[in-house]
Amino acid sequence: LTNIRFLRDSLTHGLGSSESAEIRFDRQTTDLILTDANTNGGFEFEVSFGNPSDELLLGALWAAAFSTPLAISSDAISAATADNSLNSASVDFVAAGVKKGQWIRISGFEGEDAANNGYARVASVVTGKIVVEGKTLVAADAGSTIVIEGSYVRNGVAMHSFTIQRALLDKTKYYAFRGMVCTQFGMRLAANQIATGDMGFVGAACVAGDVAGSSFGTGANNEAASNSVFNAVTNVAHVLQDMQPLAEGAFIQDFTFTLVNNVRGVKGIGYLGNADIGTGKLQINGTLNTYFNDNTFYSKFLSSTDMSFTFRLTDTPGNTYIFTFPRVKIETNPGPQVPGENQDVTENLTWRALRDSNTDCMVQVDKFSAPS
Repeated sequence: LTNIRFLRDSLTHGLGSSESAEIRFDRQTTDLILTDANTNGGFEFEVSFGNPSDELLLGALWAAAFSTPLAISSDAISAATADNSLNSASVDFVAAGVKKGQWIRISGFEGEDAANNGYARVASVVTGKIVVEGKTLVAADAGSTIVIEGSYVRNGVAMHSFTIQRALLDKTKYYAFRGMVCTQFGMRLAANQIATGDMGFVGAACVAGDVAGSSFGTGANNEAASNSVFNAVTNVAHVLQDMQPLAEGAFIQDFTFTLVNNVRGVKGIGYLGNADIGTGKLQINGTLNTYFNDNTFYSKFLSSTDMSFTFRLTDTPGNTYIFTFPRVKIETNPGPQVPGENQDVTENLTWRALRDSNTDCMVQVDKFSAPS
């Protein structure tokens, strides 16, 4: 087992019973018969690099694995301003594994060219050229050793099942929750707050042995990642809309997303609890509350125009997550609201993620370990 850093949990073994309907002359109830059992619930946590773990993140996205990390290092890479691209006559970026839509971390440019270092999203890629967005490149000749890194995961169709254990160590009591499939994953960024998240699961039925006086894991537990918790002050680089920062003055107060896998228990004769787990449609929605600055969001709402959202979390050493929702539509937006005197005009909207045909996904998570 691997330890989980968490705030609180709602894991539960649920039982369903049916009351006997036998008619008796003395009006008494004959019995209460156990007819169903299920396991569900989840936990809340503070977000840090490695929490949730890669395994849980893959389980939330129903994805098979993160992409193979890029390992590009060459002194034959230049940068061009005209088409905002990285170029090389000797590096085959396609063969190296660079994919359209993923984020890359660029390093190695020096002097005035150092403005090219940082994070950029791949707009297109061919053998010797990567056109990027989300960052403006300056012209730079080859010569310095340029390093390009990146690894990402997108939502998929691979179901992951976990055993989650609650340990009450002062009482030496252990509770196993088996066959847990992630049905919900969410995150919240709020001004002056720690970044928080939650995960919810639907599992198999409980059995008597799931309550025990010793751990269900063998050997010592693996320790949880110990990276510092992200906050929404210094650790959020920005929230991008269509790969661009929001207009000046449109400060975000609150940004949330909730991913729902619509998992359901499948019942069957001969099974106490769930015989299987049913697969449902992926739905992702969120909220964005901001100080009103212009009509960008309101106009997109009225015209039902596609857009994208991206936010980046980076801790002090440089460990980084980038969450991208490549195609979203604003679902509700009442427009600028005037709450009262001596209060700022705000705009509070809800949005929904949709399938993006360029990346064939609704959400993408890129991760970068701290530079060595």
